[in-house]
Amino acid sequence: MITSSYVRTMAAYNAEMNRRLYDAAGRLGDAERRAPRGAFWGSIHGTLVHILWGDSQWMSRFDNWPRPATPIKQSDHFIEEFAELCAARNKADTDISRWAAPRSGFSSPISSTTRRITADRRTRSSPPPASRPATPICS
Repeated sequence: MITSSYVRTMAAYNAEMNRRLYDAAGRLGDAERRAPRGAFWGSIHGTLVHILWGDSQWMSRFDNWPRPATPIKQSDHFIEEFAELCAARNKADTDISRWAAPRSGFSSPISSTTRRITADRRTRSSPPPASRPATPICS
């Protein structure tokens, strides 16, 4: 069963991995981030934008975020400027962590048919410590 502790762990992990991805992407020039890479969303920039778009879609269901007006096929153009994308990613990660914060009466938004999680080595890996201060993306 998905517990509130698991949700908090995944929110912390998500924020840390986003920080690492955006740190690496920030070391590239804009042309390199936007270069066609043969990936499903075309470029590194397009992929990062699509991931944020997807998080926004899910959180519109879980926490009543505004649903992106951009259709999925154009989701790689949801945000064009990298600085704006960084700011939006920071806000999203902060808001996801706030949503996942401890609260009484937690009820998983995941349907009962998908609640079972197989505990194998991949799901047992240690997330970044929740007490570690968050480092803003693209700072």
